[in-house]
Amino acid sequence: MENVDIKVEKENREYADILLEDYAGSLGVLSSLLTYTYQMVIQGVMNRVLAEDILSIKNRKMEHMEIIGKLILLLGGNPQFGTMDSRIRSRMIPYTTCGICYEQNPVQFLEQDIKKEKQIYQQYIAHQKIVKDVYIQDIFTMLLEEEKELIATLQKLLEAAKSAH
Repeated sequence: MENVDIKVEKENREYADILLEDYAGSLGVLSSLLTYTYQMVIQGVMNRVLAEDILSIKNRKMEHMEIIGKLILLLGGNPQFGTMDSRIRSRMIPYTTCGICYEQNPVQFLEQDIKKEKQIYQQYIAHQKIVKDVYIQDIFTMLLEEEKELIATLQKLLEAAKSAH
């Protein structure tokens, strides 16, 4: 993800609001970061190897968060931890942690992680169709490739966790 050229064609608050969903919505990178941080802490005590793998995933998600946050700024938005109310566009709905998985069993939380990453993948596809900025389209393409890799990594970790039980 190094050397990502982060730019936009022009300011567009509507696009910024859409990207807020990828940033701090229920399927946003903030939720992923908090989930993977929790899992890393728990597994750091129980399974240090898995904790290191989760740290690697978390770090990739942090890169995604930085990229999306910078895009929001360039589009004229504010990368706050929340999303815009679809009924009242000027009203911010604050981020909530209610969607975070606090499961401690590796098989169960990895299954949930895979499910969520697949949903994130679908959200990126949907947003890529809406956001017509050519530079953001390229970044969505890159993020989609990253998501495929993350899902494959999580699937390998799940198989290892199933073998260990």
